[in-house]
Amino acid sequence: MEKQTAKRKWPVRLVMIALLCAILSTCLLSGVMAKYLTVGNGGGSGRVAKWGVAVAVGTDELFKPEYKNVGDDTIVLALNNVLAPGTSGTSASFTVSGTPEVACRVSIDATGSSITGWTVAGAAVYEPVLWTLKKGGTPVVAADGVDFATLLTAINAVGSAEYAAGTDLSAVTDFNYTVEWAWAFSSGAAGDANDTYLADKGTAPSVTFVFKITIEQINSFTPVVP
Repeated sequence: MEKQTAKRKWPVRLVMIALLCAILSTCLLSGVMAKYLTVGNGGGSGRVAKWGVAVAVGTDELFKPEYKNVGDDTIVLALNNVLAPGTSGTSASFTVSGTPEVACRVSIDATGSSITGWTVAGAAVYEPVLWTLKKGGTPVVAADGVDFATLLTAINAVGSAEYAAGTDLSAVTDFNYTVEWAWAFSSGAAGDANDTYLADKGTAPSVTFVFKITIEQINSFTPVVP
């Protein structure tokens, strides 16, 4: 009987021994098969690049309905903006601000400007108003006390300049221009007669001045050379 009981225990023992061997093998293999592992995660996020550019153009004071002399006496008073002997105007300046996150081009032109009716007896052209284009307060050589057509040519010749992304446009001085005009009070008997002729015309001579600044994004650029 004891021998039969011993024989019955052997299969149980064999199963337990096999289970123990399996556990030991798992532990050993887990140590042998360990490895180095480094993980790098890639990806990204973005937003639309900022533009944030502003242009302020001052033309309101170029022509006025009222003019005063140095003594603060009113010498011209009208219902509309006018020009007259002894008057002058300074404006058409502009400022650019902003730091766009893209490359850009800045340009100016005077397309759309016109002068009409400045003729006297015999259809002779008579333009007593002289114009000056200044850069940084200094008159441009080709546009210092010139007629209207020459002024427009000088403005359109300024062209454009290109700037890299991240440029602070408020620090840009390439387009620091102003426009001035003046009509002498008296230029002699002949001039006075012509001035009067203009003032008595059924349709008064006129000037339309258009000063446009354009800032646009570009994909490539040629840097401004100091």
